Amino acid sequence: MIIGFSRYGSGTSGPALDYLTGYLTNGEARDPKPEVVRGDTATVAKIIDALPFERRYSSGVLSFAVEDHVTTRDSGRHNESLRERSFAGLPSDRRSIVWIKHGDKGRTELHFVVPRVDLGNR
Repeated sequence: MIIGFSRYGSGTSGPALDYLTGYLTNGEARDPKPEVVRGDTATVAKIIDALPFERRYSSGVLSFAVEDHVTTRDSGRHNESLRERSFAGLPSDRRSIVWIKHGDKGRTELHFVVPRVDLGNR
């Protein structure tokens, strides 16, 4: 597994979420289509778009090798593990994150987008 973080994170949520949930990429249809596996894209977008500062969100991916054969149970375990490490000490009701699964490259990729805000401070 490779964990990668995107350098993007400023502006509105639209470009990131549209790309990650979109059926088309570079004019080609994704097969299978992206699947939201955890979280709510509308909620995450609303939070990101309401933030008053430049760097509004962070995003990244957990990318697995073809031979890893990641199951739904495995992906949930990996999601939870990254969340616990990334938000150490921050209760789950004070954070929001959306996970989008891609399988169009022949391997599993779990993308995430998270607003850069403690929801307890809003």
